[in-house]
Amino acid sequence: MERSDRRVITRSPSHAVHAVCAGGLLGTHVEAESRLEADFIRRTALLPSHPLIIHQPFKIKIFEKGYTPDFLLAFPVSGLKIVIEIKLAERITPEVAEQFDRAAAFLRPRGYLFFVLTEFELKHKRVHRRAKLLTRYAKESVPSKVLERVRGVLANRKAGIPIGTVARKAGAAYHQILSLVAHGTLFTGPRLQTDPSAVVSLYAPEDHDDEILFSRWFGTTSWDADL
Repeated sequence: MERSDRRVITRSPSHAVHAVCAGGLLGTHVEAESRLEADFIRRTALLPSHPLIIHQPFKIKIFEKGYTPDFLLAFPVSGLKIVIEIKLAERITPEVAEQFDRAAAFLRPRGYLFFVLTEFELKHKRVHRRAKLLTRYAKESVPSKVLERVRGVLANRKAGIPIGTVARKAGAAYHQILSLVAHGTLFTGPRLQTDPSAVVSLYAPEDHDDEILFSRWFGTTSWDADL
């Protein structure tokens, strides 16, 4: 593998580029070449395990011109490394699928999982809209006293209780609960439900394997050349 020298940010009027900050969850912006990539970045920023997101991380020599995947995710605690390709479903032709087969076969023995995500995973039941909403609430700072009360309400409720109930019992505002969900303190599940009836619980890292959570987060499994 070699470091990709592609620069995404460009002044070309025909090339739309997004700089996604995800409400400050990422610390710095991550570049996206399409709205679909921007949707992916926001969804990933909301993962409670907070992986590092690197755009166009390297080039791999699986054929003459080489192949540069869209993203690399590095999970800080588990050490899991996931390479991501974002692709419209209609563009995954047999030739492109063969390319992905080669990429998966190259990456797996080197310790990387390879996922291909399409609009069907990224926009399933409008989850991308809820992700965008949550990243807006991520900008808000929740007072420590409010956080303590929320934790107290949920401390012995591992299965969780509705957001509206938590807000009422903890004397917290609805938007404060959503801010805690955005930051990964609270957990409503991979579908990122945000309505007052959605069940929310305290996020417990020990209850979640990063690979399994990522697969559930996007409703898919890693690309396997043998399949």
